[in-house]
Amino acid sequence: MVLRFFPCFLSAFLLWAMSLTPLVAQTFSELDETQQRKIFSTAYLYLASTEANPEFDRLVQQYLPPLALESSSVSESYQKIRDLYQVDTLLLIGKPLRPPHTKTGLIFIGLEETDQIDFWSDAQLDQVKLSVLPQEPRTQAWKALMTHWKKRGRMPNLIPFDPENPEASFEIVEKLNRTPKVAGLVHEQGVAIFDVHFKYFENSTVGGYFCLPMDRGSAAPELIPQKAGYYFSPDIVNITFENKTRPKTFEGFKIPLAYGLSHRFGFTNKDDIRAQGAINNRVHFTEDDSLGLVGNYDKGAYIDAGLESRLALRSSFSIIARIKPTQYSDRNSILGKGNNFVLKLHQGYLTFTVPGVKDYQSFQSPIPLNEWSQVGLVLSESRREIRFFVNGKLTESITLKADFEGSDYNLMMGSNLWEEYFIGQIKDIYIWDRELDESDVGALHLQPNALQPSPVDNGISLWWLLLSLLPIALFYFLWKRNRTDIVAKAIPDFTLTQIHLEDSPKNHIRLFGRFSLFDRDGNDIASRFSPMLKQIFLVVLLHSESSGKGISTKKLTEIIWPGLSPAKAKNTRGTNIQNLRQLLIDCDQIELVFKNKLWVMEIGAPSQCDLAEVRRLFQAFAKAPKLLQNRDLVERVTVYLAHGVFLSNETLFWLENQKEHIGNWVIENGLKLAQSLRLETQGETLYKIAEIIYQYDDLNEEALRLKLQVLHSQGKHSMALKVYQSYCSLYKSLYGTDYQTPMEHLSHKNTSKNL
Repeated sequence: MVLRFFPCFLSAFLLWAMSLTPLVAQTFSELDETQQRKIFSTAYLYLASTEANPEFDRLVQQYLPPLALESSSVSESYQKIRDLYQVDTLLLIGKPLRPPHTKTGLIFIGLEETDQIDFWSDAQLDQVKLSVLPQEPRTQAWKALMTHWKKRGRMPNLIPFDPENPEASFEIVEKLNRTPKVAGLVHEQGVAIFDVHFKYFENSTVGGYFCLPMDRGSAAPELIPQKAGYYFSPDIVNITFENKTRPKTFEGFKIPLAYGLSHRFGFTNKDDIRAQGAINNRVHFTEDDSLGLVGNYDKGAYIDAGLESRLALRSSFSIIARIKPTQYSDRNSILGKGNNFVLKLHQGYLTFTVPGVKDYQSFQSPIPLNEWSQVGLVLSESRREIRFFVNGKLTESITLKADFEGSDYNLMMGSNLWEEYFIGQIKDIYIWDRELDESDVGALHLQPNALQPSPVDNGISLWWLLLSLLPIALFYFLWKRNRTDIVAKAIPDFTLTQIHLEDSPKNHIRLFGRFSLFDRDGNDIASRFSPMLKQIFLVVLLHSESSGKGISTKKLTEIIWPGLSPAKAKNTRGTNIQNLRQLLIDCDQIELVFKNKLWVMEIGAPSQCDLAEVRRLFQAFAKAPKLLQNRDLVERVTVYLAHGVFLSNETLFWLENQKEHIGNWVIENGLKLAQSLRLETQGETLYKIAEIIYQYDDLNEEALRLKLQVLHSQGKHSMALKVYQSYCSLYKSLYGTDYQTPMEHLSHKNTSKNL
């Protein structure tokens, strides 16, 4: 018996429906998206022949299932079938009838628009074998169906009628359509992403459009998409009774290679080892023709990576190393950590060992002698899987027999707890606290030095280097002092040159409207921030901007990681701050620093933050009213604020009070600014200010007054009436009573300084 499934690349979300609105005969590709969605999310009883079958007729009347027929069998009997089975719509599988059928309610599905699936075999993802067994056929068929559906995130659409077990076919269709489902799309800029796993949906792997069954009576599941090398927005959705029928859309973003890089061991000399807090045991360094200085491991030589390395390899992780073995053995340890982790070569094959559990030896990953190889190991906690890489290519994936548990021991390069020493050379080892995907590993193989810091020319004397840096340091000191003086000076000395008037978004933090961060090339890199990194950035930035000082470690931890133990919070905080600093490298003079026991976001020219600029301008106008004559400065305020409500797309609990405070501050200062402008010459600016105030308070009477005065002064009386009527309607809907102030009182009463 064969099942057919509609392919996942159909351009429609999945919605739940049991029938279709009658329509003129069409092919599937001619249907609109809504009709395609309904078909795609429904199971149909598929009948290959319309020959008389009393048992079939009886069961159709009993179950009333959605029906699909072979197109060749319906030419003369469509109306009879429709009348007999009381259905409005039939799916016809095969070629459309020629000449085109004139009856309504026919939808033709081409064979090329279906996937044919064999059920028990697990040989390929798109070929799963179904065989209805004589013994307990309904149970066996249903279990096989659900296993396939859960694993691949694709709902079976066409269930063939089995004359030998007729009722079983009907029951399967009914159970499929009654099964609770959750559906949606995973994509990257509109392009489907494949090989996505949802946490708590065990063994599920989906791509693009997905549909997953939910167990009846189980707790409301959470959808948490996971894919090596990606993060998603949103990164979690809770399925509730109210939202379960709505399609869920997850947009994926590629994680920068440097993100999550927790440890880098690229020692080139003994001083370098000591500087990183490591301990050298007889490793000596020699010059390699292609890689420069490399470590030589022989006769029990190893490097203890030190206390900081105890935080590595906790859950999911990735390891990339460049090695050159010179001798095979069964104990050639590349990296060891305590009593539960060894990465080694076992007789020349890459091997991951969990002592007391298993040796995961990859016979697909041979490493040659006397040649440099890039080897990689990726452990996925969510999939309970390890992946081996050699020279940038995935060589093998192996399922773990038991969950991996981290340890509090130091990392040992070239050794392990059994003193199984590496024999050969090691250039460097990189460790991430996340999964890398194949493209990440491949990119690092093509550019192996991409993550290495730029070395200083060894021929330059340290003293000459320091002397050469003195002018830069002096310039920086004077610039910082001047920057502080700008804020501290009396505002009447405020000049146009102290305000950034560039329209270019380069090196710019935008907090009004949707959060954006533009790098030195004008690219918005906000999408690279994980939700956690965005929180840390905003917390430190807003505390730095409001107080000028910053935020303490204790307060930062209470906001971002409440309830975490100090030790765990320290580990998590350190890793995330390192990743955030890495992202900020693409911006000029935007730095996260720790000074005077506070975390501070320092922003210097040419970078700017719109909130800081608006605050400075409002302060300048208050202390030096003559600056209001500079229309560029006034226009700059409205340009910043017109982008939208302060952090409009952020709903963080700790941000609510600050958003309310900023909103009130914008309204208060906006009205003060309006009182200082002339209606005759600055009417458009006054109207913009009113629109800005409306963003925060759409029933602000002073903003209404401004709008009406501007429109009347411009002779736009009908538009003024519409604005007033819209305000009155909203007022009544909220307060249940009519707005009492007549439009004439608002339009002609002079309230601002020069009106």
